[in-house]
Amino acid sequence: MTTMGVREFKNRLSECINLVREGGEVYVTHRGNVVAELRSPSSTPADGSRAELRRLARAGKVRLGAANRPGAYAPTQPVLTLDSILELLDETRGD
Repeated sequence: MTTMGVREFKNRLSECINLVREGGEVYVTHRGNVVAELRSPSSTPADGSRAELRRLARAGKVRLGAANRPGAYAPTQPVLTLDSILELLDETRGD
C-alpha cells in the first residue's frame, strides 16, 4: 500500500498504475485525509461486502432491504415546458 498526496499522484500516475497492475494499492490524500483509493478491479471489496451483509442477515444481526418495485414511486410531471426552458436559457446566455 502506497499513500501520496494529490499533486504527487498526478505527477506519478503511470508509476501508480504499474504498481496497481502488480497487485498494489495507492491511497491518495488531500490535506492529510484519504480521498481516493486506486486498486485493481479484482480486489474491490464490493463482493466481499455483499457476502458479509448476507452472512450478518442470516445471523439475524441486520435486515436487508427489499429490491425497489418499479411502481413504488409516482412518476413526476415536468415543472417547466420545453419552450419555457429554452426561453430561460436564452435570457441567461444573453447575446
